[in-house]
Amino acid sequence: MSKKPKTRTLTLKQKIDIINEVESNPTKKKTTIAEEHKIPKSTLSVARAANVPVTGNILMEKASEIARKLGHANWKCNEGWLHRFKRRHDIVCKTMSGERKAVDESVTDAWVEEILKPKIASYHPRDVFNVDESRLFWKLLPDKTLAFKSEKNALGARNRKKD
Repeated sequence: MSKKPKTRTLTLKQKIDIINEVESNPTKKKTTIAEEHKIPKSTLSVARAANVPVTGNILMEKASEIARKLGHANWKCNEGWLHRFKRRHDIVCKTMSGERKAVDESVTDAWVEEILKPKIASYHPRDVFNVDESRLFWKLLPDKTLAFKSEKNALGARNRKKD
């Protein structure tokens, strides 16, 4: 599994070139400029490409995390911010349609290795519960996700069988 860089470090000259390009050509879309400089897509784009359901709470948590990393410790994300963000970027809530495409296993495997294992390493084994023990069910995945208006279908892994 090849790892794609999540961020791109730009030199001072590259940053100045980007600023000059934006200022000299205000009608040019910023996404085009980002693509030209190989700046990665947004978290939502990456999650939707992997068919991972994204809720408003997840998006707000990610926004808060980014704000903290940028030094805005007192910034609070709220429903109003989420509403304006969704309107600004043409994001709507769509129902996920069937088992058209399952979540990519490499995404979940990477999550287990990179995020879950380090988090549970600090806990004593008696404090780590099996999914069966805690009564969590896989059918409790959300049936809706945030997606761009331009997406025809919000694909996701859902079970056709209703028990």
